[in-house]
Amino acid sequence: MPQVQRVDQRGDQRADGASEIRLRNHDGTLVVPVMINNTLTVPFTIDSGASDVSVSADVMRKLIDSGTVSRADFLGKQTYRLADGSAVESETFRIHVLRVGDREVWDVMGSVTNDSEGMLLGQSFLTRFRSWSIDNQRQVLLLK
Repeated sequence: MPQVQRVDQRGDQRADGASEIRLRNHDGTLVVPVMINNTLTVPFTIDSGASDVSVSADVMRKLIDSGTVSRADFLGKQTYRLADGSAVESETFRIHVLRVGDREVWDVMGSVTNDSEGMLLGQSFLTRFRSWSIDNQRQVLLLK
C-alpha cells in the first residue's frame, strides 16, 4: 500500500499562471503527492489513460474511517477498460476535494481499485485544467 505521507504541498506559481509541483521517484515511477479530502496525502501516478482518479481499497478504508467519505458519496459501479483490453468493474464515489500543490479541485469522480498500488491521477482531475504537462528534465508537473 502507498505510504500516507505528510509532505510540503506548496507549488510554485509561474508568471504564466501555471503551478509547478515537484514529482518524486517512488519505486522507479514518478509520482505526485495528492491530498484527498483534506485528510490523507498519498503518492499518485499521473495517468492520462485513466478515465477517473483511482484510489486503492486500503486508502478508501482510511478515508471512511476518518469520516471524510460516507455511504452517500458512493455513486454505483462502472466498468473500466484497462490498457491490456480487459475490463474491470469498480465502485465509483465522489471525492470532495483533491489538492495538488497549490491547486484544489472539488467534486471529482473517483473509483476504488483492489490493487494496493493503484493510485492513479486520471482524467476526472486532469481535464479540470486548461492544460497540464510534465517537465521530465526538471521532474515537475505543470498545471495551468
